[in-house]
Amino acid sequence: MYPESLKHSEISEKIIRAFFIVYNKLGFGFLEKIYEKPLLIELKKLALEVHGQFQLRFITMDRK
Repeated sequence: MYPESLKHSEISEKIIRAFFIVYNKLGFGFLEKIYEKPLLIELKKLALEVHGQFQLRFITMDRK
């Protein structure tokens, strides 16, 4: 599907394939959170090491 000369073409193809699997099952119009878990599952099925989103805590100068 992608020229071998492209950097990371094998990984890119797997990511796009996983996206279309999830998109074709769920359709469009949902919030990102709805797509996240099914996409992680499909990416893992394609032998990619992936992790979901995680919260970061940070401190600003005026609030802790």
